[in-house]
Amino acid sequence: RRLMIPDRIGMNLTINLGRIGGKIFLASVPLLLIVAMVVSVVPLYILDYHPDPLTYQIQQKSIRLDGPLTKEQKISYDEIKAVALIEALPDSGMKINGLGTKDYALGSFKIDGKPASLFVDHRSKPILKISTNKRDYYYTNIKPAVTKKAYQQIQSHR
Repeated sequence: RRLMIPDRIGMNLTINLGRIGGKIFLASVPLLLIVAMVVSVVPLYILDYHPDPLTYQIQQKSIRLDGPLTKEQKISYDEIKAVALIEALPDSGMKINGLGTKDYALGSFKIDGKPASLFVDHRSKPILKISTNKRDYYYTNIKPAVTKKAYQQIQSHR
């Protein structure tokens, strides 16, 4: 009547396939693995094959930065101290939470001792840097012209 029973030697446990619960459990393991694979692979697929995986949106009182595998960030124009276009990220950086690969940096980082949120495709230059009192935000788009346009739009709202 048990779901797990000892095997013939008596040292291990195995699933009791004589019960409906054992059959359901055994069938659910591959489904769980497939779901886990889809959940982890789809965001990476979006990064590499979506025409615009890293996005920004200019709103009336704030700017919104978004990308797969990371939390959307909303920055109020009142909080912004400085905006700049830079050619490279500073060398002293540490990933706190997110994705850091050869091509992408997404998520929470610490750069030059200050918290930072990165939405960066390393293959695209320049990088938009938005500085606030609490943290810095770095953003690139696949198309450099779009990154430059975001810089100009933020400058015009300030």
